[in-house]
Amino acid sequence: MTNVDGDFGQLLADADVSWVLRRMAKSMNYGLGKTFQTITQNGDDFVVEHWSPLKSTTMEFSAADAGYQETVGADGLPVLVNAQWDGMHLTMQCKKPEGRSFASTRRYIQGGEMVIEAPLSTGATLKRFFTKE
Repeated sequence: MTNVDGDFGQLLADADVSWVLRRMAKSMNYGLGKTFQTITQNGDDFVVEHWSPLKSTTMEFSAADAGYQETVGADGLPVLVNAQWDGMHLTMQCKKPEGRSFASTRRYIQGGEMVIEAPLSTGATLKRFFTKE
């Protein structure tokens, strides 16, 4: 992750991350330059490996109208994801197995970067930029 546009702290608050963990994430500049993703795509099937200073996880899912699929979130806990193509954007709706939903995210390529866009509870949008290595 090479850049962030928006309030990353609000994203963590919206995800019910504790104040202590939010402060720790802020002190590490929210993982800028320390958070990485390796994405493998085979047709509509994806494997997203996520590395951060706190945790490494692997999320597997299909965007072929498969509905909600159980996988692992960036926090290492079980999550259900419904991924769909919206033109050139990959839209992902996630929820915890007990039903708590998170705001949809959109992934797309802009120039030489992958952008992950997420709406915040404040009405603003957070964009995280990942540069291909």
